[in-house]
Amino acid sequence: MTTPTLYFVIISGHNLPSLIPILETQPEKVVLIVTSFFAGKSPPELFKQQIKNNLPATEIEMLSSENLGGECLTEMEAWSQKHFCPYFDQHKDDYRCILNMTGGTKILPLVLETLVDWDEVHYKGQKIEFLQRWQVKNKTRVPLDNLQLSQIPPLVGLNLYTETTEGSTNRIDQLPQAANTAQVIWNYYQDYADTGTENIHIDLSKRLADVWLELDKYQEKKVMIPWSEFDHSPEALAPWLKQLSTLTPPDLDPILTLSNHGVEIPGNKLGSSKRGKLRDDWKDWISGLWLETLTHTWLQELNIEIATSVKIKNRKRELDFVLMHQHALHVIEAKAAPSPQGAPSDIIRQIKSVDAIGMLQNYLLISPYFSKVDYIKAQQFDDFKKSCKQNKIKLLSSKEELLDVFTPQ
Repeated sequence: MTTPTLYFVIISGHNLPSLIPILETQPEKVVLIVTSFFAGKSPPELFKQQIKNNLPATEIEMLSSENLGGECLTEMEAWSQKHFCPYFDQHKDDYRCILNMTGGTKILPLVLETLVDWDEVHYKGQKIEFLQRWQVKNKTRVPLDNLQLSQIPPLVGLNLYTETTEGSTNRIDQLPQAANTAQVIWNYYQDYADTGTENIHIDLSKRLADVWLELDKYQEKKVMIPWSEFDHSPEALAPWLKQLSTLTPPDLDPILTLSNHGVEIPGNKLGSSKRGKLRDDWKDWISGLWLETLTHTWLQELNIEIATSVKIKNRKRELDFVLMHQHALHVIEAKAAPSPQGAPSDIIRQIKSVDAIGMLQNYLLISPYFSKVDYIKAQQFDDFKKSCKQNKIKLLSSKEELLDVFTPQ
């Protein structure tokens, strides 16, 4: 009969490296060592919840944090003799005992590692993908083979630091033709960035902005843009507009329609009906969410789990993409263009607004049009790039750059 495992883990503010080995080894019992600093705070409870969610058969206990500040050696030794050693002695004959010494203040694992004999001691380095292991016998370390660790789902990691809920769903994004149409939009913007010559989609984008940015005008469900407003002829525009008109669920009439007079698009007063909400989805998608559709398509080539549209509970923030790579949390924001009503720096503030959640590695993927919009000057974009670097946001501007970040070297 296999001896069950008793797994001791020190709780800190960054618990992802401690959770991953637990999910890998699947111990029968986990004991949390929590200093008085974290007593009553969220990290221990969120840690317990992820164990319960993923290892429902695992028992969880918490040692007393009485007089355990985690900073003083004599205090730590007194706590060990009063709380840790009696508990350990009571269980050591019935379990394989493992200490995870990744978390906590330096003095906690320093004392615990050599206080008793351990069947295994675990340490997960932040930049090392495997788990380092050794035994401790008579205060002597006996090396064990390193353990390769499986990648955990991104929301399991993220939910160690906050509570998440399902974010919004755009129905245009769900259509099978959406990804291909998004790639065509990217290509039009790339062509404009490369040549400086306005093409049919740039022409359309400017006409759409003329309507949708005038929020106090066009207070109608539908607005007709006459052909005379466009720089290109109806014959040149029609094939592309017809493709965009297919971005509607098959059982509903198209949102964008063409006539001899011009192009009919959603206005600025859409209402709350099913049709009105669909028009709103279409507006949002054409205005920039197409880049999220395209980014998701690109990321799927990596064959790794990706969480999309993740809403942070009690915060006005939704994360476009969350994924685990090299056992760390990575968050990607996709922005087709900066908002005309704000400044590029607003994007940085938005990304950094959840910086306290875990140790997130942030990326911003921008379209080729981002730096070419009329309301962003070259110096502003240069300043924006510098600010991204200063705030540790990696700026990405192509599929190749995106996939290279997450491709094993």
